Amino acid sequence: MKKKVLHVIESLEFGGAEMVVINLANKLSDKYDVSICMTKRQGDLCARVSDKVRLHYLGCKEGNDLSAIKKIINLIKDNQIDIVHVHNWSVFIEAVTAARLAGVKKIIHTIHGPYMAHGKSMLTVIKKNVRRAMENLLSVFVYRFVPVSYSIRDYLLRDFCINSGKVLPIHNGISGFELNRKRSLAPGILQLITVGRVAKIKNHRMMLSGLRKALDAGVRATLTIVGDGPEYENICEHARSLNLDSHIEFLGFRSDIADIMADKDVYILTSDYEGISIALLEAMSIGLPAIATSVGGVPETVIDHGSGILIEKGNADALAKAIIYMANHPEERSRFGLEARAYFLREFEESNFIRKYDDVYAS
Repeated sequence: MKKKVLHVIESLEFGGAEMVVINLANKLSDKYDVSICMTKRQGDLCARVSDKVRLHYLGCKEGNDLSAIKKIINLIKDNQIDIVHVHNWSVFIEAVTAARLAGVKKIIHTIHGPYMAHGKSMLTVIKKNVRRAMENLLSVFVYRFVPVSYSIRDYLLRDFCINSGKVLPIHNGISGFELNRKRSLAPGILQLITVGRVAKIKNHRMMLSGLRKALDAGVRATLTIVGDGPEYENICEHARSLNLDSHIEFLGFRSDIADIMADKDVYILTSDYEGISIALLEAMSIGLPAIATSVGGVPETVIDHGSGILIEKGNADALAKAIIYMANHPEERSRFGLEARAYFLREFEESNFIRKYDDVYAS
């Protein structure tokens, strides 16, 4: 009889962690009986889930909702779940508590990014400390913590009371796209692209400022922004305020990412923090060099001046300088792109990623 695995995540809205959950669920659905539980929202990515994977939506309210514990317990018992796989801190307390109370012996927690941001008021500091204490207490029941980068592993061991033997870093992996693009080395308009949730942590404002500076320096360039999110309208307005309308294309949420990337020259990532970016891996798989902020797991993904250029977070001048370099050195840009694809195939190809999680489930 197949073991039954339940993934728990807030939603299947557009995002890297959500894509990892779907990839894992779909690829291992032949070997395991797999379900995905969305605690708060559903999302467009539900359409990408295999028919072999069951979807459950709890409809919990935003913020802390202790009713989630009872709902997850019922879900576990009704479906006789063997393994609960929790994704991100936002559902950790509820999912681990429920799994423990339901008698699940194997609980896995994948950490896709930084710890949740909190305000600096006395009340929010107290709430953070209480939550952190609860997470430390519950960590004893977790079989394996899986940070998606070594930088996340380091903060996990530094900030949490976790046995290092329980921590197993696994880089995200994807099947990638076919290398079906022809790169022109003739001078022309540099076509930049970024893909992902339009949220503050992605720092699109710095991206636009860097583009503006590069254009003012004489570079001919366009930027395609793919994705939606809470900052979408603000970023559109900021682009207008910088007179970038004729240089930027906002596409919103799209599922045809490979086709959109096919004729682009450089991938841009300006996040203030990242684990292992799925969109960046997709760009690498198609042979795109990157300009990316040196944060979180990005230096584990981009080889500086090997497969792209790493820059300091929040530094629009450095971004402009990197854009100018890419525009003025097409041969180097081509070399970066070829190395990006080679590095992807060596380190981030899907089969290794799936095998490592399968080993965790089976151990």
